[in-house]
Amino acid sequence: MIAGWLIALALATTAPAEAAEPEPVEPPAGMVLVPSGEAWIGDDEGDPDEVPAVRLPVAAFFLDRTEVTNDAYRGFVGETGHPVPGIGATDFTRWAWVEGEPRKGTGGDPVFLVTWADADAYCRWAGKRLPTELEWERAARGDDGRRWAWGNRWEDGEARANWYEGKEFDGFSHVAPADSYPAGASSFGALNLTGNVWEWVADPYVEQPAWKVGAERASAPDTGYRVVRGGSWYTNNWYWMRASFRYFLPADEVSTIYGFRCAKDLPADQ
Repeated sequence: MIAGWLIALALATTAPAEAAEPEPVEPPAGMVLVPSGEAWIGDDEGDPDEVPAVRLPVAAFFLDRTEVTNDAYRGFVGETGHPVPGIGATDFTRWAWVEGEPRKGTGGDPVFLVTWADADAYCRWAGKRLPTELEWERAARGDDGRRWAWGNRWEDGEARANWYEGKEFDGFSHVAPADSYPAGASSFGALNLTGNVWEWVADPYVEQPAWKVGAERASAPDTGYRVVRGGSWYTNNWYWMRASFRYFLPADEVSTIYGFRCAKDLPADQ
């Protein structure tokens, strides 16, 4: 009996331990986790710069749950002395900040009248970065390659996104608060990836970037144009609001329809 007990004890102490379950990755405050996976990129029925549609691996990353707000941007301006949005943009005086502050009641709205460089500077100040095109499309289309952040049915769009034709339904004649439209959230929990403001991403615009045609990605030439994604409150048709649609403009352009959100790498040990 004692011998049997000793054998059992020896087996218990020499058996390999089961692998521990990985700790769940907790996103930083105000961000969501976009897990690693194959991103659906492009649309064979879209514009020439969306063709061909491909699937490409994308590493996990964090993404801001909402577009960067006026309140958040005010903290950046106050700490760094960065110019307030819309400096010198005389066409948008109605929407410009007043005496260094956002207009009353707009603190929770997405910041706009910002150039690509403004967006990039804010993200760096916040310890983040602008998402790449690949990351942005991965976040919006999820694992199933959906056309809009919420799915494939545009008929539901008025209740799920802030766009031009939806203003009578939703009551917003301009931007909506950055945390609005929870019914239009992406599969990973990000809000307003479709509509509200076009979002600057990191990449220079190149009509056929190497990563899209399956070649090894090289540093894209700086064409002076940058990519924005997702459509805005002023976009008036479903086609331009598809998650694969690539719009581009000069990097120094400002308007009430362009804003941004930030991304962040996971810690090296996760």
